[in-house]
Amino acid sequence: MPTHTPRPPAHAPAWRLQRWLDYGEITNFNAQPYPMTAEDHAQFRFPYWFNYFWTELKNHRIGDWLPLYRRVFEPDGTVRQAFADSSSTDKKGFLEELLAAGFEEFPARFRKNPAALLAGSSLTNENDEVLGIAFRGDSRPADLIQAHGGSLAKADSRRVAMKMNAAWNPFSYPDLRENMYYRKGSDDNCLMTVVSVMMDALGATKFPLIEEMNAEDKKQALVWIDGQLRRMTATRCTVYALKLNGWGYVSSCVPWTHPLSFRLIGVSTKPGQAHRTIPN
Repeated sequence: MPTHTPRPPAHAPAWRLQRWLDYGEITNFNAQPYPMTAEDHAQFRFPYWFNYFWTELKNHRIGDWLPLYRRVFEPDGTVRQAFADSSSTDKKGFLEELLAAGFEEFPARFRKNPAALLAGSSLTNENDEVLGIAFRGDSRPADLIQAHGGSLAKADSRRVAMKMNAAWNPFSYPDLRENMYYRKGSDDNCLMTVVSVMMDALGATKFPLIEEMNAEDKKQALVWIDGQLRRMTATRCTVYALKLNGWGYVSSCVPWTHPLSFRLIGVSTKPGQAHRTIPN
């Protein structure tokens, strides 16, 4: 992210030039600029959603995100009273701008047609039907996965609880909520509209990441790695299969009848980096 002072717009009126210069010290991107309490986060209130959308602008040029920042925040970082008092419709319009800038509908380069999915991984059910399958790692135990019917995108399963139906939330529009999105800044799938899967069971053991687990679920384990006994963080992961149907990722989330339970050892957050698993 650039650290130079942004250049003011040419031929700007004096008042606008002064406002631009007032923000001259803001040269580094803040991924979570909207003040948010623990309760705001837990209840998925407006600050949570503002920061969720805003974070994906982190790879944008300062000239792209600073004008948006100035519409919401004072130079000292406090929220402009005019924005705080604005209508739900105006807030929704602003979040739509962030959605359009930081997200994209699931990129065509990531899509696979059903034939390609079947070629990569398949399973024959009791009716001798060949189903395309993918795998997902989960912190839930196998019986709870079965009870929940597998995994559903949060936009489907937790829409009300996560305030996706709030008047200020862009996902209150069904045509937006029903799309699948990719987060440009995080280089990852949208946490709300996509169920991320792997085409092989071993790859699925990388998720959930150890640092995302609750503290009580983390254990220390002694394991042999490259001829040495090492103490590493470990947690448990249940890997289960999901039925694939149609374009994109998972459209029918039915868990495999025999999930595999793994103990994860030292899982890395870096894509492609080696990780080790021990079946239980």
